[in-house]
Amino acid sequence: MIWDMETKKAWDPLTYIAYVVSQAHSWGRTTLRDGTTRFCRSSLQLGGSEHAPLNLWSIVLLTGAPDPRYYEPFEQMVCAGLLPGFLEIYIERDLKLGLSRI
Repeated sequence: MIWDMETKKAWDPLTYIAYVVSQAHSWGRTTLRDGTTRFCRSSLQLGGSEHAPLNLWSIVLLTGAPDPRYYEPFEQMVCAGLLPGFLEIYIERDLKLGLSRI
């Protein structure tokens, strides 16, 4: 489900990260011979200032099997009782599950 959420967020950032993206457009979705999907996207996103812009990216790593090196950031969020905003949106919007903090 995480991969499903990441692909939806990449295609439609206005829905999943509207708190960062002010404009976005995706086009040209194509499935390649190896089964991967390629598309183009343009977006305006918050980051830094006019004189010192920032460009921060998250990269999705596909591994053949679970790799413990990539667990730590998620484990830290769970310990803190937090989920990234886009994950909360996915759970509520796409999985149609309510979230609450106790």
